[in-house]
Amino acid sequence: MGERIAHELSTLGLDTSKSFEAAQLVVQTGFSLLGGLVVAILAYWLIHSNQIRAARDGRKIERARLLYDLDREYFNLMATRCLVRAPGRPRAVYRADELWNLEYALTKDVIWFEKMQVRKNIRIYHSINHSRYVRIHRDWLIDTLILHHVAAWGRRIGNGVEAGILDRRDVAGMWRNILPWARDNRFSFMKDMFGSSALDRLIRDDQEHGREARETPMAYVRAKWPLRGLRLVFHRLGFGFRWCRDRMVSFVDSRRTLRRTPPDHWPADILPLYAIIYTVVAQSIIHGQLDALDYACLIDPDPTVQARLDAEIRNTLLMA
Repeated sequence: MGERIAHELSTLGLDTSKSFEAAQLVVQTGFSLLGGLVVAILAYWLIHSNQIRAARDGRKIERARLLYDLDREYFNLMATRCLVRAPGRPRAVYRADELWNLEYALTKDVIWFEKMQVRKNIRIYHSINHSRYVRIHRDWLIDTLILHHVAAWGRRIGNGVEAGILDRRDVAGMWRNILPWARDNRFSFMKDMFGSSALDRLIRDDQEHGREARETPMAYVRAKWPLRGLRLVFHRLGFGFRWCRDRMVSFVDSRRTLRRTPPDHWPADILPLYAIIYTVVAQSIIHGQLDALDYACLIDPDPTVQARLDAEIRNTLLMA
């Protein structure tokens, strides 16, 4: 190749000896650069593939560790003595052997109230063993701290899915731990406990007086404390994006059998719990997991069985 380049250069009246040397230098430099590029690409591919393999193996280990931790955390919650049996007015102190495990509160013998008990629009709490208890049944009270732990447990599962550590099938495999919170008014009670009593009263007042109920708590905030200056500008700019997002979500949900996004006025504490309940039901329908669907009261046509599905879950998840 160098001789041919030199011959072509000689036809142009140039010195062939110097041209030959220059051609050889050009060819050698080109091959060197090409070889270096090939070696660099090969080295990058080997390093990148090893990194991908290491990341995949690390994610498998992290997934197994997280699933183990979630199971252990849930079993510890179930074994927590946080229930008090008190048909009448509860005492201020109970012995440890008089307390019941949380597991019993998830049986069919304890049908929870849909809402917390109130007196003059004030929620009723009971101080027992220096902790705050609420009545979930005419005979049973529960420590509110354990319900916060349950909400945090659901949030941890949601974070694992968002981080890509857990798959939706992993969540569906935990249906025996998740679906009990979708039955017997347990989700409705937690929604009411974590929600804003003032907001609920405002929405109920709107509905009773025939006014259009506002969708979100921010509607009340903006009505009472309107934004000013730059905050108003940024709010107006962001509204268009939120409107498009909400319209797209509504369009997608209208094509679904299930509703993925709950109403905006729901308290943020229970949204992860609703999300994992939705995931379990959706994956069970996709993969035909009949035992999970039967436990969720979605197979048996008996109205008494279907009534055990939480009202908030039924009215929101199973949208018409």
